[in-house]
Amino acid sequence: KYAPIRSLLFRGSWSQGFRIPTISDFFAGQGQSFDPLVDPCVANPTLPNCPAHATQTVTQLPVTVGGNANLTPERAISRTIGFVYSPTYIPGFDVSADYYKVEVVNAISPGGIGPQNILDFCYSAVNLDCSLIQRSNANYKTNGEITDILSLNQNVGGIKTEGWDVNLDYRFPSTPIGDFKINADLTFTQNFVTSFLGVNPQGVPTEFTKEVAGSVTSLI
Repeated sequence: KYAPIRSLLFRGSWSQGFRIPTISDFFAGQGQSFDPLVDPCVANPTLPNCPAHATQTVTQLPVTVGGNANLTPERAISRTIGFVYSPTYIPGFDVSADYYKVEVVNAISPGGIGPQNILDFCYSAVNLDCSLIQRSNANYKTNGEITDILSLNQNVGGIKTEGWDVNLDYRFPSTPIGDFKINADLTFTQNFVTSFLGVNPQGVPTEFTKEVAGSVTSLI
């Protein structure tokens, strides 16, 4: 922290951490659900790894979820920098803004990347582990409906996010009936990227990224 003048404070932080999977992450009981999913091979059986005659007679497919004893710890690096301004000419008013950037490696994701992503990525250039998908025929490249999708807890490639947190706070002068203040918070997510690691049909490691951005505002 550094305060060049009484009403202005600059601040920043850098931290490194890790999280070991919980007992639940490791050993939660496995169970089956039925999710509304689409088998990409039904619409386009010429996709890589697809069986010759894929069929889907129901809209909800069986999915196995639960713990995964092969999880590894996730690691994170967090950085922030910002300021707090409390102008003396407006008593009770404060404004602060902080830029943040967080990177997580081997992030633990409940349910992994999700059953629909498992389906989509198996039959695409990302080519994640297709053994997570089971079909009614032992030779899944020949025939058969999907009988199970293994969507257990999983370490994904990583998570990266950065953005801004802004806070406005005003405390009104005290009154005989109490103290009052108004507060506004704004969070702007510049990007939020989740990456999944895989191998393409040629055996070359690939990385798929999923990115979102937006803002959230609250007024109290």
